[in-house]
Amino acid sequence: MCEIAYQNKDITSKLFAERFQGKSLKVYGLNLPPVRQALPTNIPQIMANELKIDNVFLLEDNTIAVIDYESDYKKRNKHKYVRYVNHVSEHYGRQWKKDVIVRMIVIYTADVERSETSDLLDAGCLKLETQSVFLSEMNSQEISRRLYQKVADRIPLSEEELMEFIILPLTYRGKDEKNKSIGESVRMANQMEDEEQRVFVLSGIAVFADKVIVQSEDMRQIYINEFIKAAKANGLTGEYLDRSMLEKKILGLGSPKFDKVHNVKREDLVIPEEWRKVIEKPDGTWKKIIFYNTSINALLAQDEKMLEKMRSVFRTFQEQQEEIALLWRPHPLIRTTIETLRPELWREYAQIVKQYRQEGWGIYDDTADMDRAVVLSDAYYGDSSSIVQIYQDTGKPVMIQNVDVL
Repeated sequence: MCEIAYQNKDITSKLFAERFQGKSLKVYGLNLPPVRQALPTNIPQIMANELKIDNVFLLEDNTIAVIDYESDYKKRNKHKYVRYVNHVSEHYGRQWKKDVIVRMIVIYTADVERSETSDLLDAGCLKLETQSVFLSEMNSQEISRRLYQKVADRIPLSEEELMEFIILPLTYRGKDEKNKSIGESVRMANQMEDEEQRVFVLSGIAVFADKVIVQSEDMRQIYINEFIKAAKANGLTGEYLDRSMLEKKILGLGSPKFDKVHNVKREDLVIPEEWRKVIEKPDGTWKKIIFYNTSINALLAQDEKMLEKMRSVFRTFQEQQEEIALLWRPHPLIRTTIETLRPELWREYAQIVKQYRQEGWGIYDDTADMDRAVVLSDAYYGDSSSIVQIYQDTGKPVMIQNVDVL
């Protein structure tokens, strides 16, 4: 079972504490009064050999919500919760000179199912009933699609959506699925236009990653500085401000994508025979190969206008097919995204794909190997995307298409 390292969930809970102030806990599906303020978690009475409480919130109805994050279920944890409730009730009851009502909330990652747990501890004269949240019950795919749509449409996310973004990896069961979600969430977050929101989300997601690899030493230092800055702002001390610890987590190893493109030569590529028929002239020499890239963002943003632009591009290159070979490589997630979000747009787009492939004068690349297209081609034409940076690094020409020019 994949467990959350304590220091990781501690950072996450600290980050969330600041964001929850004045807001509800709806991101977890909890129908409770809004948070009035985040209270200190270092209650003096908590036993020295116990981990401190993750979150303590004063709600608008004057009740206190004690929140603990768990990645597995242990029946004996209920005794820990009893101590939490007792100490919080005693501490704030004495401080405020009145009885307080405490809610004990346990948030389980997707590694725990509801059927595996029990909310009740019955010790005869004492009964404890927790309120449990199961991230396994969140609709991960629907959340991902909704967030991606807003990012693609360049719409700032709400506070609740920012927190959904960060906890999304925890809604997947098992280490492999969590890691896959982390990678996808980072890719989505990098497209966010609001810098403050982007940094917050990426910092939160990085908590769940064992290592963070960035493209340069300069970028590595920026990430480390921002992490320390966020830790200080959220009241964290000790190892969270330890630069040497962060330097082991955040690595400036360069980008594997950049490295692969630089290390592979055209003559080393395995080129499908049907591609060769498009590329080679009758005398055996090669045509100039243009890498045509179309993105999800552009298609969602421009809609029918982008489809007309694509038709215009294909007409132009079809006329030049004796000297130029067009290698069209659309984003690999176009079908999944467009078919789900814009089914009518997808039907028209699919017809364009069908016609292009049937005519056979150009190459259609729907493989997972993006590097082959970069190495094989002589120039880039298409939408602005992460591929552009990789392509520019090769020194080959890049031209971004303008949807308004047909």
